[in-house]
Parts: sequence; structure tokens; C-alpha cells
Amino acid sequence: MRKISIIALTAFSLVLASCNSGGPEKVAEKWLTDFLHLDYESAEQYSTKETINLLKIFRALNEKALTDSARKEAQKITVDIKDALVEGDNATVTYTSTLIPEEQTIYLVKENGEWLVQLSKTEMFRDPELPADPDHDPNVVADTTTTQVTGDTSAAQ
Repeated sequence: MRKISIIALTAFSLVLASCNSGGPEKVAEKWLTDFLHLDYESAEQYSTKETINLLKIFRALNEKALTDSARKEAQKITVDIKDALVEGDNATVTYTSTLIPEEQTIYLVKENGEWLVQLSKTEMFRDPELPADPDHDPNVVADTTTTQVTGDTSAAQ
């Protein structure tokens, strides 16, 4: 009888653990749904620290700016995950939504064995008309301190 209890407890633990995690596709879908439904607090559980800070900004901006009818409309938005590319502890997930039917990209990183959404201010506020950076690495910051000058500069003197 004790053996059955241990097996049942182990099985229950595995089921419980699988509900809290998932592949990058599942995490992206949960995060995007929470985010698009304006449930930033729920989205935090699938977010890196930097992403949580951005969600706090969104929450503060939307608390006063959105009407009740806009909040209700947001609840109707659905997400469709198209593809996921996993490279080690980084993942790129493409998706569409009923809000924006064109394919979008979201990046995830694996921290402590859990997939988390990694948004940066740059990615969050980039021009949607420009394609997403396929070589995006959220841990690398571009060096913008140097300028390359080419051609004849004698006329500038």
C-alpha cells in the first residue's frame, strides 16, 4: 500500500510540475494571451526580470488610459502560435493574433529550467514596419559609441 502511495505522489508531482512549465510555444502562448488580455500580473510568471519591469510600465499606463469597454474587447483577442526555433537556452516563437494578423516574433530564454519571455525596450518599441532581427540576442547590447567614416573627408576641413 505504501508503494502505491509513493507512486501516486510521484505521478501527481510530475503532473503538477508539467502544468507550471512547458515548451517555449506553450509559455509564449500563455504570456501573449495574458499580455493581450491586459493581465500583466499573470504574464509576470512567464517573464524575465527585465520583462517584468516593462509589464509594470504597461500596467501603470493602462490603468488610467483604458476604458472598461476597451478592457472587455481585449479579452476577445486570441493568439495562434505558428512556429518555434529553439537554440540551446534561447527560443524564437512566431505567432499571429486576432489583434495583429501579420506574423510577429517573441523571444524566450531558459532560466533555471523554465522558459521565460525576454522583452527589451528596444524590441518592445521597435518600428513594426521593420522586420524583426533574426539574430536577436537579448543578452547583447549593441555598441553605438563608434562612427565609421568612409570616402574623402578633405572637403569637410
